[in-house]
Amino acid sequence: MRVAPLIICTLGNNYKDRENRNVGRRVAEILVGGFGSRAAGHSLSMLTDVPGVEVLSLEEAFRQSDYGVTLTPLNGNTYAFVNAERLALMKSTTYLVNASGGGVIDEKALAETLWAGRIAGAALDVFATELVASDQRFFELSNLTLISHIADLSVEKFRELSLRPVAEVDRKLLTVAADCKNPD
Repeated sequence: MRVAPLIICTLGNNYKDRENRNVGRRVAEILVGGFGSRAAGHSLSMLTDVPGVEVLSLEEAFRQSDYGVTLTPLNGNTYAFVNAERLALMKSTTYLVNASGGGVIDEKALAETLWAGRIAGAALDVFATELVASDQRFFELSNLTLISHIADLSVEKFRELSLRPVAEVDRKLLTVAADCKNPD
């Protein structure tokens, strides 16, 4: 069995999938149940009852992880959450994946860490700001994978997006009807 600890950060509002499940929790369940991996992570509360997942302090999660995956929305508490200090805790064999909002990872600190070979690699599909020609250093890193943020663009996603306004109108109408003294 491959030991592949995972950082799962679910700070503040939690990311949800289409079935309204917590994404970090679901990733942990798949790693443990589907791949037979050992998963460890940091969460405020979402992982405490997932069988086979060891909940660690944040620092310990950064130290032990072979693969670090950030799963947290970008907000005032999570901006530059993965900073130079936390990157320095990671093993030289660790890979970091940002599946969060752009800005959760301090990109300058990440670039310096990757250039120095202090972690094995990283993958990003979101950025603090859109990359421009002046950010050429990112494009020169052989241990960094940059992809566009379109992984969730699918027929199903477009259908969901088109139905969302209809559901909101229904919800508003039902709320108004429930508050009406004379619904007839």
